[in-house]
Amino acid sequence: MSKFLPLLLFLLSCGGGKTPHVVGILQWTEEIEAYRETYRGVLDGLEEGGFSEAKNLKIIYINAEQKRERALKAVRTFLRQRADLIIALGTGSALAARALGLHIPRRLIQRVDNLYQ
Repeated sequence: MSKFLPLLLFLLSCGGGKTPHVVGILQWTEEIEAYRETYRGVLDGLEEGGFSEAKNLKIIYINAEQKRERALKAVRTFLRQRADLIIALGTGSALAARALGLHIPRRLIQRVDNLYQ
């Protein structure tokens, strides 16, 4: 996760002073340990960079439960909430985010697969 930390912090710092920053995290399934570890790593990295829900961050976490429609609905929720950053954990999540969010400026759609293998 540490290689993504500078990118996450840079993107959040470009938010124009808006607080709290909104981060949408879409996880394809909770059944894959690597996705759970990556989610924890994202939270830890944000905390190390000075971002926490107690101070200046709102995290919207949604588990798609391996359902495309649920993933698409989650991305719509992130866009409606004006998320500063969208992180998609898993290929299915990344495809849903790309399908709905590619044209939206200032969004990061990060596919995280096989990080721990």
